[in-house]
Amino acid sequence: MIPAPVRTVPVTVPFKTRCPKPVGLVRARLEDALLSPDSPGTALVVAPPGAGKTTLLGRVAASVGSAAWFTAGVEDHDEPAVVRYLARALLGPDGQDLPAGAGVDALLAALGDDPARDGSLLIVDDVHALAGTAAEDALERFLLLRPASVRVLLGSRRPPSFNTSRMLASGDLVELSGDDLRFRSWEVEDLFRSVYDEPLAPEAAALLCRRVGGLAAALQLFHLSVRGLTHVEREAEVVRLNGRSRLIRSYLARTVLDGLSPEHREFLLRTAPLGILDPALCDALLDRGGSRSVLRGLESGQLFTTTPDEGLTYRYHQVLRDHLEVVLEDELAPAEVTGLHARAAALLERAGHHTEALRAYKRAGDWGAAARLVRERAGVADPDVGPLSSGALDSAEQNDPWLAVARIRRLLRQGSMEAALVALRLVEAAADDPDLAAHCAAQRLQAGAWLGGRAPTADVSRSPLGAVRALTRSVGPPVPAAGPDGDADPVWGVVATIGHLLAGRVARARLELDRAYPDLTDGTWPKIAAGLLGALMEVGAAGHRRSCCATLEDLSLTADVEGYPWLARVAQGLQACLVLETAGQSWRIAACRSAIGACQRDQDAWGELVIRAVTAVALARQEEYAEARDHLDRAAATAAELGAPALELWVRALVLAVDAAAAGAPVPAPDRLVSGLAREAAVDNVATVLVACRAAVQPSAARRAEDPGARAPEARVSCLGAFRLCYGSDVDLLPLRPRARLLLMLLAMNHGVDVHRERLIDGLWPDAQLGVGTRRLQVAVSSIRRLLEDHGLPATVVQRHGDAYRLQLPGATVDVQDLERGTTSLERASATADPAELAEQAGALIRLYRGDLLPEVGAAEWVVDERDRLRLGLAGALAASARACLDRGRPDLGLWQAQRVVQLDPLRDTAWLVLARIQQQLGDHSAAQVTLTEHSRVRDLVNVHVVAPLTASARAIPRRAAARAPG
Repeated sequence: MIPAPVRTVPVTVPFKTRCPKPVGLVRARLEDALLSPDSPGTALVVAPPGAGKTTLLGRVAASVGSAAWFTAGVEDHDEPAVVRYLARALLGPDGQDLPAGAGVDALLAALGDDPARDGSLLIVDDVHALAGTAAEDALERFLLLRPASVRVLLGSRRPPSFNTSRMLASGDLVELSGDDLRFRSWEVEDLFRSVYDEPLAPEAAALLCRRVGGLAAALQLFHLSVRGLTHVEREAEVVRLNGRSRLIRSYLARTVLDGLSPEHREFLLRTAPLGILDPALCDALLDRGGSRSVLRGLESGQLFTTTPDEGLTYRYHQVLRDHLEVVLEDELAPAEVTGLHARAAALLERAGHHTEALRAYKRAGDWGAAARLVRERAGVADPDVGPLSSGALDSAEQNDPWLAVARIRRLLRQGSMEAALVALRLVEAAADDPDLAAHCAAQRLQAGAWLGGRAPTADVSRSPLGAVRALTRSVGPPVPAAGPDGDADPVWGVVATIGHLLAGRVARARLELDRAYPDLTDGTWPKIAAGLLGALMEVGAAGHRRSCCATLEDLSLTADVEGYPWLARVAQGLQACLVLETAGQSWRIAACRSAIGACQRDQDAWGELVIRAVTAVALARQEEYAEARDHLDRAAATAAELGAPALELWVRALVLAVDAAAAGAPVPAPDRLVSGLAREAAVDNVATVLVACRAAVQPSAARRAEDPGARAPEARVSCLGAFRLCYGSDVDLLPLRPRARLLLMLLAMNHGVDVHRERLIDGLWPDAQLGVGTRRLQVAVSSIRRLLEDHGLPATVVQRHGDAYRLQLPGATVDVQDLERGTTSLERASATADPAELAEQAGALIRLYRGDLLPEVGAAEWVVDERDRLRLGLAGALAASARACLDRGRPDLGLWQAQRVVQLDPLRDTAWLVLARIQQQLGDHSAAQVTLTEHSRVRDLVNVHVVAPLTASARAIPRRAAARAPG
């Protein structure tokens, strides 16, 4: 008898449809791009491993509150498999009713047009695992035919094979790339401060961002490698960070190099010295063909390879290039490495990539070729300034002083004019080459023009930079957008733009910049400067501030890569000021001060002048008028010392504007000093300048009127034990309706974090349709804002970001956040700290935890899980501390901690046992026996309810039993 065939039931792995826990930094610029109401219904996030795709998608899912999730795998290679998981994610338990082997059509029929699914979100991660399979075809078909109410976000390491170009062109798809996911410097600073609780100085955060290229995984690995270090030690590690970092090397080897074929691995290693990867250069360096296809494959595979110009050239991610240089030195003989750099340098020089060629010549030790390149190419600057300005030439420079010229050019490009003059005199004295001596004399004339007290000569003013210096003294008639020979020149168009701006002719400046910008050469100082000017003119436009932050970040990175540190520093300073003004956190002023400090360190008076003025504007918009005046007074003094009356006019006009803003007055009239500066700088319409300055310092939102210098009221948000909101005094919440009061509590327990609209509606108006719930939510938000404004708070403390809302009290202390930081600190300290120190921290936490989270809310779904998480987190930290006190010979300090643990979490077996051990060591054997008896009783009570989830009353039984524990 032939046995009947056994029918196998497809297995569905539950974790693949489970949303990951939201971790990391809230990055509103990315989440808004994916979730804003104006965004298309489909979004694609394509980035290399470690870029933070899954983290971003997890945060998006958490902000929505009820997203469907599917993590694809290589085993899901056919249509039934992918449909099975999509059904489970979208339909929940109902998805199991689909017949085995069901396809996309059955899933679409099951979805139907149910209005309950309006606005639902489906997230599919690791789409690259389905590449080239029937499952990918099925997913594409589902995207095309799904109900319009279902939004879909896709995450992948590589672009999917289906036609995304058509979707992008038709506006049906928004795409984020690895460059979009790259952390910006201000986000790195925020990450280490807000998430890791290990702050970095702004300058260190910016340096770390450049060293790792903003890669999320590299930042996480760096955090792990410095965990537990002091602030000074962390920042020293940033400076020392290089391609030999053990964790980063291990990560790159595992995720990039180990997955490549031997041929592609060899290609990566041997082309790393080039820096700029032109397919023809790679072919010539390797003495073989096919480099274009290899580079295209690396870029499309998201293997840390990018192309800024649609495939003409490529670059390896900075963190990968550093790693490849180290692997090259480890695997090849020194002579072979030297020869490879020498060949790369010669090829780069012939191709016109002179800065990269200089770097390669130095790596090869060919100082003669490096000196020749500097002598022949006036634009080549050495990024390694070294000690030249202190009056010493190294041995190679003594043999050929032309090598020192490259470093002098770097000093000039970073604004260190006095140091550059000292160095030029040093080299000129050592030169026996008349051409070198003449070059140094000409450079001294150019550099000297930027110091105060001397006007630029006619020869200097004939150069674009010399003309800019002349404009800082007198704007005169409009500068023609043509060179001295009369030919149209986009570089002179940038000079003309600066002249129009200094004269207050903003509209003409914008028009001139629009004409010049397309014809400027990428990577040159005029193109980068034009980008900075454009960002400055756009920053005041509504809705442009966040995009200007990203623009300034990109300009800073470009200037840094291309060897223009002054422009990079100014871009960073402007960006820091803009982030201060838009984000509003008081600690962000440190980034502005850091930018000013960097200018002072390099004796860059011009950079300090610009950044101080913009910092003052940002502070004035935050109504920090006293500090704004201080920065402006210093900037005005610097402008006077430099002999720049056109800039001093703007600074003095800003002083008048800040004083007017502090007094709530309109546009001020020019005083005698401003009028005199206007005449000296030949600015005809000083009223236009004053109007622009008064508009620039207008506070970003209506704020509480305070006397200058008055202390801000104390702000506290208390959610533990009972809800209280304090701003100088307690805010009376009785005027609020019950749902509005609950909304305020929900936002308060998530203080400083965006909470998505649908999560708020589901929690407070669960039976309302989305449209009705949205209107009720808006009414409640308005009533909260009115109440807080009546108490002296700005309406902006309840902020809206896209479809999310956030409560952000200025300078507030939040007990929930203090508790979370304290429990984390106590757990870490339990491993090494002294028992007395542990007891002090534990006592502070117990005093802080005045009761459960928002007890007045009851058992509302939106608070129960968070309430239990905080309670159990505190219990865990106290348990670790009590155990440490016991193990280190101080059971007396652990006793009350252990007693509190069994009250907070009576189901924690180890806590009862530790409490009994402590009582035994203290000689109280009777109490220890009572503890063990109570522990057995609690276990018996729990076992009664093991067949069903514990109800609130059942959970209360072991807590009442624990309350009878001794002590």
